[in-house]
This record gives sequence, structure tokens and C-alpha cells, in this order.
Amino acid sequence: MAKTSTELFNKALNLLGVVGAGQTASAEDTTIARDALQPLLSELALAEVAYIPVDPVDLLSEDIPDEYFNGLAILLANDIGPNFGIPQVSEVERQTMMNRMRRVSARGPQGFVQEALYY
Repeated sequence: MAKTSTELFNKALNLLGVVGAGQTASAEDTTIARDALQPLLSELALAEVAYIPVDPVDLLSEDIPDEYFNGLAILLANDIGPNFGIPQVSEVERQTMMNRMRRVSARGPQGFVQEALYY
């Protein structure tokens, strides 16, 4: 079942220790996460890791597929961590996280058998 942006923000803030388990984020914390989400999604699409179209206004629409949810929460937590005094991981570790997301979303070959006539 797809997840909402609000669930993503709560998960990322929970990973940072800003929000406790079962609690919801404050409006200020949600704004920080929401502002960081679109640039992250653009980066993932540009790097061909994942294309996740999320509605920036409707935070309750279920736009985030399950297979991307945890990886996206980790990357979002990394991006907003400095706002809460938590340093970001190195670029190598960030690329490793993105590669994990790429592998999760990778599908098998999509080829089809094509019949040909030889003369």
C-alpha cells in the first residue's frame, strides 16, 4: 500500500530522533521536510534512480510506493539533518543509498520475442 508524504516526513524525523515513535511532527518540522522533498525527488529522477511524482500540496495523497519508502526516508533524513544539528553522511555513502534504491526498483528484462521473416 502506498504511503503519504506525511508518513514519509514522520519517518524521516523519527530516524533523526526529532519525533518519537507514534508522534506526529510539528508544523515547523514538516515544513523543513516538505521543502527538502522536491529537490530530493528531482535529484532521484535526474540520476534515474526513481521517478516518484508527489503532490507538494496534498500531503495525505498516497503517492509514495512501498518499495521506495524506506530509502526515501533515509535520504530525506540525511538532507534535513543539518537543520537539527545532525551532520550529513559522505557523498560516497549517499550514492550507496541511492544505488540500493535503484536495485530495489530494478525490474527484470522487459524484452519481447519478435518474430522475423527471412528472405
